[in-house]
Amino acid sequence: MKRRMSPPPDSSSSHMDYPPGHPPFKLLRELVKPREKPTAPKKEAEMGWLQKQRQIYDNKIPDEYQEELVLDYMIKAGYLDAAESFCQEIGRPFNVKMYESLPERMKIRSLIANAKIGEAIDTIRGTIPEFFEENSQIYFMMRLQELTELIRERKTQEAMDFAQEHIIPIAESNESCIPTMEETFALLAYDNPEKSPFGYLMDKKKLQSLAYNVNTAILRLKNFEDKPIMENIIKLVIFFAAQMDDKPLVEEPEIMNKNDTLRLASLLFNTIQKVPADCSTLLDKKNQ
Repeated sequence: MKRRMSPPPDSSSSHMDYPPGHPPFKLLRELVKPREKPTAPKKEAEMGWLQKQRQIYDNKIPDEYQEELVLDYMIKAGYLDAAESFCQEIGRPFNVKMYESLPERMKIRSLIANAKIGEAIDTIRGTIPEFFEENSQIYFMMRLQELTELIRERKTQEAMDFAQEHIIPIAESNESCIPTMEETFALLAYDNPEKSPFGYLMDKKKLQSLAYNVNTAILRLKNFEDKPIMENIIKLVIFFAAQMDDKPLVEEPEIMNKNDTLRLASLLFNTIQKVPADCSTLLDKKNQ
């Protein structure tokens, strides 16, 4: 049975007012504020996703760790210059182990974002030789994006030759790749492919999405947590806000993709005015 959160008492201590543009850190601390631990805690295997996240962040989001939270995001997202400047400002050293992969991830991400897919593939092969063996689907998507960029530049013959050499052999060995390949090939049939029924494949946002997926896969390959702590916190905030508004999420938090997360987060932070001080009663919802 769905459990609804009862309205908070009508008192100033039950709400927190945030002026427009106010950083959400106080809000985040309230949502993940440590609470009294049960006398007989559940085993990790018995916990739901939200309970596991709460257990993690109870120990990681006190005030003194906010700087590490921001730095974690910058390093995992591949923002080298920003991370260096931030560390200088707060007087903290880099996480040396994670820093080792940061310059190469930053270069690869920049190449993909600027549609230099071939250079990105060569860079990955030169610095992380085992990457494509472990991530064949990402390799296929990178090659498709490379084809899309040739079509964008109206290099029709070059695009056809490229597809024959690099894409068709992959699809022949993996039938699940054929539908996506055929949609991309369909762009060649239009004089103005951007306005065709398959024009969405030429959206520049796909470059950012591809860069994000490659960066995440590199982190996973190097045995790092592949998503910034802050991203998971935002998912928790969205979940809490949806429950307070009595609006169920379309997807569970653990499988929400990045675009849905950003869209919902933007909606949340542009509209939220007051938040109940105690959201802990929502944590057990998945077990009911």
